[in-house]
Amino acid sequence: MFSSRVFRRPLWVLCSKGPAQYSLEEPRPPTPVCFEECLDSQPDWSRDMLGTLASKFYYEEIASKLRESQQHPSSACDGSVANNQGTFGWSTNLKNGTTIIEGSGPAYGSPMDSYRAEEYGKCSILQFLFLLREYYDLTLAPMHVYCDNQALVDNVNKAITFHHIKGHQDTQVALDKLSRPAELNVQTNKLAGNYQRLSSHKNIPARMFEGTHCHLIYNGQIVASKHRKHIRDHRRTRKLKTYIQQKTQMSEAALADMDWQSHERSVNMFKDGPHTFLVKFLHGWLPVGKLVSRYDPIKYPGACPSCDEPSEDSKHYLTCPNPERHNWHTALKTSFRHRCESVDTDPALPDLLLWGLNHWLQGTPIPAHRVPERITHLLHSQTTIGWDNFLLGRWSKHWTTLQLQYLQRNHIEIKNKKHGLSW
Repeated sequence: MFSSRVFRRPLWVLCSKGPAQYSLEEPRPPTPVCFEECLDSQPDWSRDMLGTLASKFYYEEIASKLRESQQHPSSACDGSVANNQGTFGWSTNLKNGTTIIEGSGPAYGSPMDSYRAEEYGKCSILQFLFLLREYYDLTLAPMHVYCDNQALVDNVNKAITFHHIKGHQDTQVALDKLSRPAELNVQTNKLAGNYQRLSSHKNIPARMFEGTHCHLIYNGQIVASKHRKHIRDHRRTRKLKTYIQQKTQMSEAALADMDWQSHERSVNMFKDGPHTFLVKFLHGWLPVGKLVSRYDPIKYPGACPSCDEPSEDSKHYLTCPNPERHNWHTALKTSFRHRCESVDTDPALPDLLLWGLNHWLQGTPIPAHRVPERITHLLHSQTTIGWDNFLLGRWSKHWTTLQLQYLQRNHIEIKNKKHGLSW
């Protein structure tokens, strides 16, 4: 039984009844009767890359328009990244502004960034044009392709010519006053954003491109670069997670529910003091009374210096009822509130954040019946992880998921600072 793969050379089959060898070439699949059938017959990786195509023209008309040089066709591509999920959008227009075809689809790989998402958009355009040219046996007119990612433009132009265009110009200039490339960029940005709102492919393994020998896959995602670093980090973080779980008595479910990427980003971005202080703070190694009294109980008493607590541990260091320590509680809550208001945060999230934090600092249980039903799973998740861990940057994954849903539900532009790791 032969594989469905098309072989470039004849298959040699040795006949068991004689010394002769017979050349048997695998039959080619029948020629598609229309271009739609040609697209449907493509391998999985190609269909994923083409994504969703939309046009008010028949494919024969599109081919005809792209053949005519006086039409001056041009294309643009853009990408969207939300909650570590990537999508792309692209559009092809004529000189008079007529959109002849649009495409949008999923981008895969880890870590996902705008470069990778827009790279998928570039490949989708080129794949479509290649298939159109091959099927209709035509010579395409010269085409300008625009992209707002300068790194992608620099890299691609080693082989073909792309042009850089500044992104999101519609935030400063009216759409009808924009240049044609800028208008194309706005159009493709909306396509990528719309696909982002409708798709949930982040945990679906990517298809292997033709000619790819192997992929390194971690947590169901292709590792696109820095393979050695990812493997080393995986080994190191696995031991660290085990240590945190044992020290905090965290359950397996809570460990899996924690947003480790956000925690890592927060640790790496810490600039308010020595990194050694942060490490000691995160793991309960600060020189509080209970710890330093082990060296010399007389010289270093274990009691809290601010109240009558006989044993000052890491938790009491944060929850001490002394009025002077309440000042930083107030400052922290105010900072959280201002940050949430500045980035279009779902109003229910800062309410729960401050409410849960306040109850933990006061040592009182959170009345779950007063929490909106749509975020009760977040309350349960963060409570399982621990509100003390919340102060240590160990947040539930549901915070960013609910924030993204809020932006999508209210049609708010999805920017990096409003969701995901940057939020």
